[in-house]
Amino acid sequence: MLAGVRAVYGLGATLFSALTGHAAFERRSGEQVVAQFLRITTQEVPDLREHGIPDDVADTIARAMSREPDQRPATAADFGEQLRTLQRGHGF
Repeated sequence: MLAGVRAVYGLGATLFSALTGHAAFERRSGEQVVAQFLRITTQEVPDLREHGIPDDVADTIARAMSREPDQRPATAADFGEQLRTLQRGHGF
């Protein structure tokens, strides 16, 4: 189960990067790795709506990247099905 939700986080992070052109949590200039880790583990995922991403797509990706594993889709297949449903709904 844990491996599945880790994979879902990775897929969500990859989609975030593909949609924005940058990682959700890039290291800031001069920021130490420990400080970056603390920031990642305490801050919410940046809002994709600021990049013109539809609400439901932004919410789905944010859930996939949730700090709480039980808030993420259980498997990559579940996440993929959610994305497929959004794709059909938006005509992507």
